[in-house]
Amino acid sequence: GAYYLPKNLTIKGMVDGVVVTNSPAINATNVTIDNVDFISNDRSLVFHTYGDSVIKNCDLIAPNGTYYSTVNSGTLRVENCAVKGSATYGLMVGEGGGAIAIKNSTLQGWNSFGCPGGAPIEDSVFIDGATYSVLSIGSDITFTNTAFGADYVIYNHANGFVAEFTDCSVNGDSPVDVIKAMLDAETIEGAED
Repeated sequence: GAYYLPKNLTIKGMVDGVVVTNSPAINATNVTIDNVDFISNDRSLVFHTYGDSVIKNCDLIAPNGTYYSTVNSGTLRVENCAVKGSATYGLMVGEGGGAIAIKNSTLQGWNSFGCPGGAPIEDSVFIDGATYSVLSIGSDITFTNTAFGADYVIYNHANGFVAEFTDCSVNGDSPVDVIKAMLDAETIEGAED
């Protein structure tokens, strides 16, 4: 079962190749996960945190992706990670007033960022999934030097949020019309004709 740890939690792989093969349910304050791969064959990986959290140098792979809940105003930072859902979802972030920041990472499948605190994403890649190639946003989002697979679609699920693109590409190209097709034109900045 899952238990709430009202303390800071750090999980660090001291050597390369540390792999957790079950489906963890981590519920703690100020979580740091570094150099540990979580690979599940049966369900989602689940993380609930209070405060700021960092996941870096990790592979998070599960059939139904990784569900991450920021239940207060903390920020989840994902750095140098691969987040993949072998069947459907990639990274699902929601609930509370938190934010997400992604850097140098690869995400696959249906990703959803419902946190209202914003989402800067830089130097990352969204690759097409086996079933879905979707990013659903619920806050303003900034993409810098980010690449998208040919079939990727960005869905503005709450309307009124702004997506800004700087030095981004779709399937290796960066045509304005392709980026506009990914999201309603009136919600895009940096994609003018």
